[in-house]
Amino acid sequence: MTRVAIAVLALALAAGTAVAAPKPKPSPATGARAEARAHHARAEKLYALGRFDEALVAYQAAYEAEALPGFLLNIAQCYRNLDRLEEAVFTFRKYLQLRPDARDRADVEELITTLEAEQARRADAAAEDARRAAEVKARADRALQPAPTPRSPPVYRRWWFITGGVVMTGAAVGLAIAATRDGLPDSDLGVVDFTR
Repeated sequence: MTRVAIAVLALALAAGTAVAAPKPKPSPATGARAEARAHHARAEKLYALGRFDEALVAYQAAYEAEALPGFLLNIAQCYRNLDRLEEAVFTFRKYLQLRPDARDRADVEELITTLEAEQARRADAAAEDARRAAEVKARADRALQPAPTPRSPPVYRRWWFITGGVVMTGAAVGLAIAATRDGLPDSDLGVVDFTR
């Protein structure tokens, strides 16, 4: 082979290997960041549309791709807008735990205080509702119970027993008086003595 042919062959081999050389793979951190950004962008659009349940899922996917504390703040706001107060408070606290020097710390702490006060108010209202429901149920149960059957008075309080008792007492008194008399009628004239 001539020098020219060897040079052409070397050039062709070099060009072929340059084309066939694999592209450098992005680092796992770069891939995770890109995935997190994609989820975050979708979540922002959903949040702006007020579709908080879908935004929550997208923010959670972003946090799973790359655990940035800022995503927790967004997740907590979704929970708050979905009226899932306990989860919102938990997530806000987790955000502050991971970002103790957060610029918005005072605002987040104020939100936590407000949400906890609302939770307490709701718990009190639920307890009051339960108390009222129990009271209404107790009244309804009493209304459904048959009225107690009036008990008949004892025998010694019945009219016929009392009347019979009075009559018998009168008869006994009459008999006692009759038994104590000697059989002579009473007189105001005194006693006449016939033996003289």
